[in-house]
Order: sequence, then C-alpha cells, then structure tokens
Amino acid sequence: MPKISCIMPVYNTAEYLDEAIQSILHQSFSDFEFIISDDGSNDWSKEIIKKYTSQDSRIIFLDNPKNRGICANLNDMVQIAKWEYIAIMESDDISLQDRFQVLINFLEKNPHVSLVGACVTYIDSAGSIFIEQVFPTRTGLVTTKDILSMAIITPTFIFRKELINLIWLFKYKYIWDYELYIRILSADLGWIFNINQSLVKKRIHWSSTYIKNWRNTLTELLTLRKEIIIQYKLWYIKYIQSHLLYIYLSLLNIIRDFLSRNKYYKKIYSIFRRYLNFGL
Repeated sequence: MPKISCIMPVYNTAEYLDEAIQSILHQSFSDFEFIISDDGSNDWSKEIIKKYTSQDSRIIFLDNPKNRGICANLNDMVQIAKWEYIAIMESDDISLQDRFQVLINFLEKNPHVSLVGACVTYIDSAGSIFIEQVFPTRTGLVTTKDILSMAIITPTFIFRKELINLIWLFKYKYIWDYELYIRILSADLGWIFNINQSLVKKRIHWSSTYIKNWRNTLTELLTLRKEIIIQYKLWYIKYIQSHLLYIYLSLLNIIRDFLSRNKYYKKIYSIFRRYLNFGL
C-alpha cells in the first residue's frame, strides 16, 4: 500500500487549527505521517499542536523558535518526509474525510500523473459556505495553456515525492504552490490533473497570510508570470491581461470575507474566475 507524508506549515492560526488537524487525523485513508511545523507562532498554536502530538503517534512536530517564512518551513518538512506521496495541508482549512483516499486511488491508477488536485468549497471565517465547488480548470488536465491561470488549488493536491529531487527548492514565499506546478509543466515532469470533486473546505479570512500580504503576493505573482511569458514567448497582450486580471482578483479576495453572502458578488467572482481559466 502507498503511504503519504502530509505536511502542514503553521503560523498564528490557532483559531482554526483544531479543525484543520482533526480533519487530517480523521481521514479514511489512515496510513500517513503528519508533519506539522510551527514557524514561530506567538498565539497558542504550539500548545494545540503539542496536545495532538501526545495523542497521535503519526504526528511529527517541528518547533521553529522564530518565523522564517513558509518556504523555509516547507523545505524543512519535505526534507524529512519519508513516504512516496506528499500532501500539503493549510492550517486554516478543512480536508474532507475521503480527500487522501480519492487522490491516492487516482495517482495509483494513473502513473503518468505527477500531481493531482481537486475542487474546493470556499468558507468564511465562521465556517459558512459562500461558494460551492470551485473547479480550477476547464477540463481535468492542466496543460501549458493554463500556465498563466491558477490551475491548482493549494490545499487539495497530492504529488509524487520524486518530483522534489527534480524541482527543488521552493523559492517564492507567497506563491510557492503556483511555482510548483509551473516548474512541473516547464520541465515536462508528468501530467497535472484536477478531479471534479470537492475535497477541501478552503477558508477565506482577514488574518490569512495571503490577504495580509496581498501586495507581496501580487508582486511575486507578476514577477513569475513575466518570466513565464518570456519563456513561452506569449503575446504581449497576455501579459497585460494577466496583470490587470490578477489585480482585480486580489482586490476581490480582500473584500470576499465581508461580501460572502452577497449574490451579486458571487456572480462577479464567478465571471472573473471563468475569464481567468478561459481567457488567458
């Protein structure tokens, strides 16, 4: 049977951490190690992790005395991960019970696929659903045509650990997930696929690292996209579209938590999301 190394970086997410950890420990596929690395949190995140570490032997706890950033955190965890598949969990999200089982079954049946993701259901800070089952690609297969779009939703995917030796290491602090699948596509390291099934509840809230640091996230994303456009010799208009569109999406992300129950907002967001996937 295959085994999974699930890695979860943590930084000041104590409010949501219990739910995140429990959602992994209660997976129907139970043969995994769960590496949790706290990156110098100054809330009660460490106490929560220690509580679960004493209860479940599958948990490996890395306690960083000071904050070094998510890339250093991820790289440390990947280095000690010992199993053939790596799943990444975000510490404020909720994995549905069959997430691991569904994705592992797919990877085992499709050896040509290097990374597989899924749909998400977006929830707000209180856990209420405001966007149902977002499918990030036009079809399940992610190709170089999707290289400017956000074709993988981070907390859903599982990938083969052997990839890490070929694409090491994570460089971008805020868009490491985007960087990961771009590297896979660029180096032709296997197929990337999305399953049309919601397997994670992804939380959007004001204290999110990506929202609090949206300017840095935007800067990194535009820098990487510029590299991609040059590498693939894409039309200049794509460069402009990419920049303007992501600015719109960034602003929408910032106000999403407050407008989560507004039907007009949902419609606007779905239009932008479709344009991101089909227009670029």
